[in-house]
Amino acid sequence: MREIKFRAWDFEDKKMWQVISVSEGHWDENKHVLMCDFGENPLMKGTDIRQSFTYELMQYTGLKDKKGIKIYEGDIIHLKHETGYQEWDENKEVVEFSMGAFSCSIYSTPDGGCDCEVIGNIYENPELLEGVAE
Repeated sequence: MREIKFRAWDFEDKKMWQVISVSEGHWDENKHVLMCDFGENPLMKGTDIRQSFTYELMQYTGLKDKKGIKIYEGDIIHLKHETGYQEWDENKEVVEFSMGAFSCSIYSTPDGGCDCEVIGNIYENPELLEGVAE
């Protein structure tokens, strides 16, 4: 079974956070997330837990890149397309969730890994997409 995880970009703090919980509220005005720094245990006393009303949720795809980094929506990945022994193209692409599936031109390996590398994300590293065709 795939691990269900989220991270959130907080537009106010301009920072990526690990999501602890999501509350949708009844009329959308109370929609918010509780977050903490990556690697922190939200159950430990002294953990800095934040609440945000201005955020973008990004879901973990269940895949890892060639270095073992978890791939989330909004990640910018670098991948090389290969035909036989010849590399013929290098791309930067954004991982997106659309029509019920995560997508980009990732080549998946049989072990569930990806022949790609996470090099940033659309919020912290938008400059990586300069000159990239949409």
